[in-house]
Amino acid sequence: LQQKLAVAGYRSKDATIIFAFAKLVSPLLGLLICFAVAKIDWSQPFASEQITSWLMVLGISVLCTRLPEILVSNAKSKRQHAIRKALPDALDLMMICAEAGLSLAAALDRVSRELSRMSPILAEEFSLTSVELGFLPDRATALKHLAERTEIQEVRGFVNVIAQTEKYGTPIAQALRVLTARIQEKDRAERAARDAAERKGLIGSGDRSDRIRT
Repeated sequence: LQQKLAVAGYRSKDATIIFAFAKLVSPLLGLLICFAVAKIDWSQPFASEQITSWLMVLGISVLCTRLPEILVSNAKSKRQHAIRKALPDALDLMMICAEAGLSLAAALDRVSRELSRMSPILAEEFSLTSVELGFLPDRATALKHLAERTEIQEVRGFVNVIAQTEKYGTPIAQALRVLTARIQEKDRAERAARDAAERKGLIGSGDRSDRIRT
């Protein structure tokens, strides 16, 4: 549960307690709302005319029971979308920092400062990874934590690339250049697929905004 909340951005010590409390209270709150809205005739609670009211009670109760999980899942999706959108620019900055001779921790710290306005979420992740690289004995552990905190395939690929450069001594800039090209190729394939779907009328033209990068 802590891992699930952390991926959604809830990393305080009390996040688990608050989530558990919300899971406990939300069904009871849902029942109170249901009985206030449904207006059940308690003189004949199981009459056939009361079926609609009881279905309303059941539906709202189930929704309120699932509400904390829905909110966490929505926060996770938004956070991952923001990271994916900013990752290509972050990798470009990482490549420039690596070519300038900065260490991995220094490069992550510099990129996090540059991204603080455009993508504070990814900047926070890189900054935390930079700090962990400074005090953890194993650099691979800090990179593994980055992948676990985001649960994004592209970030996992970045972590694997950096781990391979550490293992085989290859230049980081060269590995990042290959990874950036791979991500850009994947983005072009996804855009081409969406264009083809739009031409066939499978999705609306309003989805084009998802393809705009900042």
